[in-house]
Amino acid sequence: MSQHRKRDIVLQWSGSPCHRYVGALHARLTVSPPGLSRTAALPKCDVEVWAEGKGADYNVEIAYCRAVLCKQNSRGRILWLGRSGQGQVHDSVRGIRCVVRGTRVDREDLNGIIDAEACVPKSNLTVAEALLGLTVAIVESLGASTVELQAMDNGSGKLTKF
Repeated sequence: MSQHRKRDIVLQWSGSPCHRYVGALHARLTVSPPGLSRTAALPKCDVEVWAEGKGADYNVEIAYCRAVLCKQNSRGRILWLGRSGQGQVHDSVRGIRCVVRGTRVDREDLNGIIDAEACVPKSNLTVAEALLGLTVAIVESLGASTVELQAMDNGSGKLTKF
């Protein structure tokens, strides 16, 4: 997990989802005020989202995603997806599609025009994919108009296909 300085503003949330493998979800936003270094002319926001396991993996980080938001260009960048310290997703959840994909309801749906096919999730997500989606949602809600990801996977190509 990232380090923060004295003048940084840190906000953290935690929750306990009702899930087979995930015992806790955490999100931390670290805002670094401008002027702390020669390169930091504008505030920067680090976003970290991680999941901890359940049962034998209680309090063990099983997946982690980190992003940074630069307000100068309204761009977010995914820095890491796996586990903190550049590790792989924990063996207990790696590749397991155990998170139900949510559905988006459009305004037209609220006016009584509902397409039943559009409301059916196409497939479940892995814990890492769900954390990526949650991280992107947080970064976008903070003002990013673009979120970048440099896919450095193990050669399988799964990350770029997702």
